Amino acid sequence: QAFGSNTFDALVAFGAVMLAKSCATGFEPIRLAAGGLQREGAIDLALVFAYVWLFYLFRFRLTRSFGGACLAMYAGWLGYQIFLACR
Repeated sequence: QAFGSNTFDALVAFGAVMLAKSCATGFEPIRLAAGGLQREGAIDLALVFAYVWLFYLFRFRLTRSFGGACLAMYAGWLGYQIFLACR
């Protein structure tokens, strides 16, 4: 299952985001900036730390409030990515 899920993410979900971005810019090539990779890596590590900390805080149980916290973190990350793409 994990292989199938990761393959779907890599081929469909990430590709769909890039297709939407390409459509929005008139099908111009998408330039990738490698300058912010250190910042992105730090944000990703902070999110993983927050996830593990929340999982510990909820005593390693998947509850409705834990799910809400994870959705809130995802919404914040998604908003940040949209902000970066629009500037």
